[in-house]
Amino acid sequence: MIYELVREPDSAFVPQAVRLHHDALSYRSFITSFGVGFLEALYAGIVERDLGFLVVAREADELRGFILACADSAQMMSVVFRKPWRFLPKMIPTLVRKPSSLVKLVQTLFYSRKEGTSVKAELVVIAVADGERSRGIGAELVKVLDDQLRRAGVERYKVTVHDEMERSNKFYRRLGFRLDNAFQMYGTTWNLYIRDLI
Repeated sequence: MIYELVREPDSAFVPQAVRLHHDALSYRSFITSFGVGFLEALYAGIVERDLGFLVVAREADELRGFILACADSAQMMSVVFRKPWRFLPKMIPTLVRKPSSLVKLVQTLFYSRKEGTSVKAELVVIAVADGERSRGIGAELVKVLDDQLRRAGVERYKVTVHDEMERSNKFYRRLGFRLDNAFQMYGTTWNLYIRDLI
């Protein structure tokens, strides 16, 4: 297994990561409701503007898992604001079909205010392909991310996870993330974990 940082927005691993994100997390992720095209533009924009880190686990040209993280999660959605013409056409059909999505969109844009922490860096998404889980890929991805964040001068980072996702909560606790607090968003309780890198 090869673990590496994706630095180019046109990398073949960007659409593979987006597809895995969409397929593995749509049942829990609001942002996936805007579709694969929206996610692909978002991921490519984050990589292009160097706002975050896309770390992939791969065998040859096949993605097995990935992490998307940002040095400052409040800046992540600035990609959308800087090029609204690129994103709005992908968002409008969902907003028209489900007007309640507008409330969730506003919550998503400003969720960092609800978290109750001053930690800015965030592990935004982690996903491992079906059939590859429980093989240590997720833990290794976190190690690679830790190294990248340390090099960037980040001393700690956060991750949020639904309280009811027992397996995910156990994963973070097992890796040494500490539960900092809980908050409400989309009518769901989210746990916020912190990982200290120093």
